[in-house]
Amino acid sequence: MNDHSGEQGAQDPIKLIGIRETPLSLDEVFRAVGDDAAGGTALFVGTVRNHDGGADVDELGYSCHPTAEAEMRRIAEKVVAEFPVRALAAVHRVGI
Repeated sequence: MNDHSGEQGAQDPIKLIGIRETPLSLDEVFRAVGDDAAGGTALFVGTVRNHDGGADVDELGYSCHPTAEAEMRRIAEKVVAEFPVRALAAVHRVGI
């Protein structure tokens, strides 16, 4: 049997959970989940369209429920319990 130090062990795969009022950093998230032993890294980035229902959109304000961060962690814990996840990060922005 080979010793692969990169194999998922007892380490917590939830690397980053957060609600931010500042612009989100793809670099921060990528650093949090980057893993040389992984075969790939998937990132999802939600963006604001420049239109909605035929009207222009110049800005969008986001808010969150006071328990949003705890709920994000609960969902992340469910994901890592059910799937072979090496690393997981979830960050949400609030404000304009």
